[in-house]
Amino acid sequence: MLQRRRGRAVLVVHHSNKDGGQRGTNRREDVLDLVMGLRRPADWEPSHGTRFEIHFEKARGLQGEAVEPIEARLDTDHLDVARWTWRPLRDTTFERLVALMQEGLNASQAGRELGLTNGTTYRLRNKARALGLIETKKEN
Repeated sequence: MLQRRRGRAVLVVHHSNKDGGQRGTNRREDVLDLVMGLRRPADWEPSHGTRFEIHFEKARGLQGEAVEPIEARLDTDHLDVARWTWRPLRDTTFERLVALMQEGLNASQAGRELGLTNGTTYRLRNKARALGLIETKKEN
């Protein structure tokens, strides 16, 4: 609280437990305004390099698009300069679902692979169909 009154930002970095939550007590998060969690994408492979999802677990004073999860990636450009890029996670999830369905998985299988709820899976599938990215066919 003293740091906040002095207008200072404080960064606390810790690692998570086996379930993805905070190790030890969560009381240290009580005074924080923003808590972000970094997660490995479901389809990540070592060849992808530095690529992770940022999820806003607590965001005091922020709402809407400002707290939507994003995917961040560190790439090297044509000049061999490392640059961070990011995009909303919903876009990458949509692209992954479409790719899995184009490989032959049905919506249910693709959704399970990506850890999506049924509602999200079928909403994204319907969007892909409407855009002509996947065929409209009878599913199992």
